Amino acid sequence: MHYDFFMATNDIIDNLGHGNIQFSNSAIGWTLKNQYRFSDKFRLETKVHTNVILWGTSMYIGDSYIDDYWVPIGYNRSTFGIGENIKLSFSFIHDRAGKLNFNFHGYHIFAIPVTENHSKGNVFFIHSSLSYEFPLGNKINIGAKGTFWGLFGKYDSAEDVNRSLISNCLYVRFVF
Repeated sequence: MHYDFFMATNDIIDNLGHGNIQFSNSAIGWTLKNQYRFSDKFRLETKVHTNVILWGTSMYIGDSYIDDYWVPIGYNRSTFGIGENIKLSFSFIHDRAGKLNFNFHGYHIFAIPVTENHSKGNVFFIHSSLSYEFPLGNKINIGAKGTFWGLFGKYDSAEDVNRSLISNCLYVRFVF
């Protein structure tokens, strides 16, 4: 069982939250994990998840309406439905050189008939990240991470959505 929730916004530029991307889903699926050791200090870890989305929700709050809280029924760019997703992860780990990690999550949901009064369409959501983390000792690591969010919706009753956000961060991780 998987439950994923994503929320991304450009609120630094737009304090009204009109650029929000929200996506969540409950899914059941299959997972395969593998670890290949090149040596005692260097290894590759891979993970693959394929899932059936039992209930997914997608919402994009755009700038095409006046009220910040209420969107007229039939014009919201939201989807409630079922679908599928895949998650891929690759980590190259060396005890002294650090960890390089790549993640990709791809989701697709389509509206089920019961919810079509509120939303009609298909949504593709992509989340990916690339990070590198370097150990400074046994308990402290420093790192850098870049993340991409993309929401691509095709709607029958509302304007289509093609929205992407990118964020980057530097961080310190304390290992306990």
